[in-house]
Amino acid sequence: MRRRRLLDLLKDSELITYKGKDIELLIEYETAEELREAMQQIAQLKIQEQVDKYTQLKQHIQHEATTEIFKHDKITFDKLQEKYIAQVTYDSNVCAKTIEDYITTFNKLIDYFKKKDINGLSVQDIEAFKLHLSSQISKKTGKPLAKGTVNRHIMFTNQFLKFAEQRKYIAKNIAESVKLYNKKNVRKDKKPAENYTQAEISKILTYEHKEPIYSQVFKLALYTGMRQGEIRKITPEDIKQDKETGIYYIDIPEAKSEAGERQVPIHRDILDMVLSMSFPIFSKIPLENEEQRRNSIGKKLRYHLYKSFENGQIDNKNFHTLRANFIDNIVEKNKNSSNKFILHIIQEIVGHSKDDKKSLTLDIYKKGFTLQDKKEIIDNVSYEE
Repeated sequence: MRRRRLLDLLKDSELITYKGKDIELLIEYETAEELREAMQQIAQLKIQEQVDKYTQLKQHIQHEATTEIFKHDKITFDKLQEKYIAQVTYDSNVCAKTIEDYITTFNKLIDYFKKKDINGLSVQDIEAFKLHLSSQISKKTGKPLAKGTVNRHIMFTNQFLKFAEQRKYIAKNIAESVKLYNKKNVRKDKKPAENYTQAEISKILTYEHKEPIYSQVFKLALYTGMRQGEIRKITPEDIKQDKETGIYYIDIPEAKSEAGERQVPIHRDILDMVLSMSFPIFSKIPLENEEQRRNSIGKKLRYHLYKSFENGQIDNKNFHTLRANFIDNIVEKNKNSSNKFILHIIQEIVGHSKDDKKSLTLDIYKKGFTLQDKKEIIDNVSYEE
């Protein structure tokens, strides 16, 4: 009877029950240690239950908030453009030229999708946009856009929509799964660069422009190998004469690389022309900033360069091709030189560094060639047939 009474006293304490959302436990114990372990197990279950409840509640709140954004705030490509350009401008991590490229892509998106809500678009819509780009005619070439150009627009679109998704402007970036054109196909679209022929060079040198400055700039490029930006930045102080030798040269004190900072002797055939020119060229163009100035001058030069030809354009050739012609000419005219440093002197004239992929190389390298060294080589350049 005594044993019976003891068992009756313990029966409510020998079992612990726990009923959770997805689980119900009945834990039996016989010692204080087992009781302690049972209580700890139940405590962990209760904590996890609260954590799960909080997580579910937070996800629900976020979902509701996102749904409200998508439901009430229509986002179009023109609105996204404002937000995206404002952000990258604020971050200041891209140059003005890149922003111009972004705006070009946005203009194409806006023109194609109009005022459609981006949240209502599908992957198929972006793929249709890609096909639309492929059928567009380039104003420069008069041919369909190159696949490399189409790829760039699609990559930018993916970039824009990724930005929009991260900031909850849209539910999903639908452009991330759109495939780009195969690189092999892109390379087939791109023709290898070619220099101007002798006949084309003759037309460039003899064409009489209404504004003589254009003829002068083209001659300057053909006889110095200077880049468009380098010619554009020449100041009166950059035209110098060496006191010892009397050689006139163009000083390029600032460039993108150390090799670009150089002294270029003025070819004998254009010396009088250069000494009579007013620098800086196109100084009267009143534009808001240097980027706009550069683009405007580039367009003017390209337009007048193409006027030298009957059809108004030469495929795959531009102002920079004049520099390529100069390099080919100076190498060809000096290929029989006995000077073992000839290619390095030419390299210094055109501003190529030894690490440049397009540089001219030799086993032995020497720096600091004299103006006389360079003048003798540059005067050999000739475009006569």
